[in-house]
Amino acid sequence: GGYVYSIEADDDACVFAYRYDEHGADPFPLFEVSGTPLGFAYFDGVFYIVSNDDDGFVVLSYVFGDGSLPVEFYRGEGTMVDFDLDDAGLVFTDAEGRTYTLELPSVEG
Repeated sequence: GGYVYSIEADDDACVFAYRYDEHGADPFPLFEVSGTPLGFAYFDGVFYIVSNDDDGFVVLSYVFGDGSLPVEFYRGEGTMVDFDLDDAGLVFTDAEGRTYTLELPSVEG
């Protein structure tokens, strides 16, 4: 929709942010991401933001819109070092090299 999304460092925190693609303006922060962000994926109209914290890892889900807020979609144990999006959902790799798949809901049209 003409937007570019990113995770940006903002003082001593990280935020999920967006900016208009055709403008060179600074990104507009949407919400703070707790812990150490690993990245995000977009699937079926939903952003999934993944981060590691002291208690494991967390996946936030977020639908862009005026006044919308992220929700905790999933919380797991361990430290994730990588993740990818495939047909099965989010595929995580932990610090020991094990992989896990988190199925994502799909909106059938």
